[in-house]
Amino acid sequence: MSSSGLEELRIDVDEGASHREKQNSNVPHRGKKISKYVFSPNMQYFVTWSNEDKSIVGWTITEHEEFKLKFDNLISSEEFKKIVLVTAKLRQELNAQGLKGHIDSITFLENGDLAIVKKHPVYRVYIFSKSKSNGKQQWTCKDIIKLNKEFYSSFIFKNGRLLLVFEIPSVIMQWNLKTLKLETQYILNWNLYRFSLELKMSGDNKLLAASSCTRGPGTSIHVYSTESGDLVAHGSFKESLHNFCFIGSIEKQLFFSGPRYDTKKYNSYILNPHTLKPQGNKNFLHIYSPTYENYREYQYNITSDFIINLDINDLSIQRLSHNESWKIHFQNQKRYMSNTFFNMKEIKQFAQDILEKFELDQILIQSYSDGPKKLSYGESYTWIIKTIPHSYVNYYHETTVIAINGEKKTNEGRIIAPTDKENSYILKYKLLENGDIIFVYSEGIIVFAVNSQKKILGTIYFWSDGDKNEKETAQQSTKRQLTSFIKKINKSSFKILPPPTYDPNSIDDFMNNELALKLYGKDLLYQLAQMRHVKIESLFPIWLDYGISAFERGDTYNFMLFTSQIAFTLIKLEEYNKNKKFTERFLSKINLLAPGNTVKNYSILSHLHHCEIYDHMSLSRFSSFNYWILERWNLLKKNYPKFYKYLASTYLYCSDYFTNNSQKTVTLIIPLLNFATYPEEYSYLELFYLPDNSFTSLDAPDYYKCGILKLSLTSSGELMEDDIIL
Repeated sequence: MSSSGLEELRIDVDEGASHREKQNSNVPHRGKKISKYVFSPNMQYFVTWSNEDKSIVGWTITEHEEFKLKFDNLISSEEFKKIVLVTAKLRQELNAQGLKGHIDSITFLENGDLAIVKKHPVYRVYIFSKSKSNGKQQWTCKDIIKLNKEFYSSFIFKNGRLLLVFEIPSVIMQWNLKTLKLETQYILNWNLYRFSLELKMSGDNKLLAASSCTRGPGTSIHVYSTESGDLVAHGSFKESLHNFCFIGSIEKQLFFSGPRYDTKKYNSYILNPHTLKPQGNKNFLHIYSPTYENYREYQYNITSDFIINLDINDLSIQRLSHNESWKIHFQNQKRYMSNTFFNMKEIKQFAQDILEKFELDQILIQSYSDGPKKLSYGESYTWIIKTIPHSYVNYYHETTVIAINGEKKTNEGRIIAPTDKENSYILKYKLLENGDIIFVYSEGIIVFAVNSQKKILGTIYFWSDGDKNEKETAQQSTKRQLTSFIKKINKSSFKILPPPTYDPNSIDDFMNNELALKLYGKDLLYQLAQMRHVKIESLFPIWLDYGISAFERGDTYNFMLFTSQIAFTLIKLEEYNKNKKFTERFLSKINLLAPGNTVKNYSILSHLHHCEIYDHMSLSRFSSFNYWILERWNLLKKNYPKFYKYLASTYLYCSDYFTNNSQKTVTLIIPLLNFATYPEEYSYLELFYLPDNSFTSLDAPDYYKCGILKLSLTSSGELMEDDIIL
């Protein structure tokens, strides 16, 4: 696989027929085994490295009906720090202050620049660009960016994104090298080993896949959205990491393979990156099928859209998308599937299609005499939809939905809605690509799904703009629902469906859906609190348990997500019923201690926007001195007036510069995912638009009022100077 030190080395040495003839007389790597390889960003150049020969070979790639490789030149180990110009065929040594020594990562960018990350002792990013000087092309260092010294490792992608991996806190920070703006933060699992971390970005730059060895045998894979930093999918595998990359012509499928030591087998997986569920690989095994015994010497490899044969005497490349076995594999797979919550494009199009028919005054009426409808989702199951007049309410219809697989069938889903006529009704539905089924009717939009593990049917999403009013027809109400729903989607800055509407018939399904609580839990709690609904009392402990269980398995992202969401809703929860003591229960559950040095001040890195410039309000020794004076104030004044006078003047002077605490205190830091961050230079107008959270919005004087809190300690003992992270 590619080496970070040699990644995307760009070489072309086609220097004319006579020179080529001379070079072709040489054997690539002098007949030694190829150890590693890299492609150039435009996939026109291919470079191989032999660990035995200590040499690099550059190859040009031409593609007509098939690939052709030409061995062009042999580069010795003495020339590794040089770069070869494609058009001028000249080698040039890169020079910049501090560049000598080990390079952490190096990549050619899409705009032709070369980015290099250097760690100790300078911790910088060097950006080299190609320009002409005296008629000659030269590489010059056009920019040097200073980095935080605390990062563990770095990754640069050809789209100009710099990703720095930190151990404390356990995150990946993503910057845009062109704008120097912090774009995204990815929260890592605590159980991952940073030294084995590999990062891959999908072909459309929308997904980031991270893989790493775990503390037990196996590999953990996390997939994140590059637009929001949200965790899209997580999977654990018992195989050790060997191959890991996005593959295919548009690089949207994730390839993972490795040995499993307990069974002594080598397994390969083609994964849907949105679910990390393995797809059938029967046909794929005709392309790539190493064994546990030979996988280290196996001559074939796959990366991106290429099948590479690394035989010593026969190096060849073939397009994966042109391979017949891959074509069969791809055709047999279901189309891209994601969870319904993220299926914005398909659902929005479905709603717009119906709305367009309404705009054309088409009457979308169905007759009860049409009988049950059947919709098959491959070999998995078949949806049966049956609509009849309501048994005892006039001008209402009742629709039942079940899923059948062979002789087995699920429980029923049910829709009851008004109609305009006794013998007809309005109901539109669609089988989504992921197998869920969506209904649009006069009361809203609802989606049913089958739980593949429990084999039961449930409501995973319901949205409504309010019930049909007396002045509306069922068709007018349905049109209003669709219009409002599409407006909500268009206004949303998130890539998920609008927050669902509370529905008493589906609340239990929602509460047992961990993903739904991650995405919409805060909105649901707000709705329940406003209605003063008793269900809020059963939802709160479930939410807490999700957060605690995530922490216990090292799932940092979900732990912080649930913790911050609860913190954001504490105001509403307390307003609902103060006697339930939601805040006290929350604080008693989440009680983690961390040393004060986990909070850093990176003010010297102000050129990197939003680079964790936060004040660390840890307690100083003066806090102990301050507390001692206040506790013994009257005693000193009465028995030691001179000593008291001296201390009082010193105390009054120092109190102007230090926070006074009337009793022992500790510092609490609330780790909310959506906390505000500000660069060193910002408009004071931003102060009027601070985001609300539970610790900045409470009006009651007895409640906490700021993100960093001072809590009283009533018990005796030494002053605690560690921060408590909730």
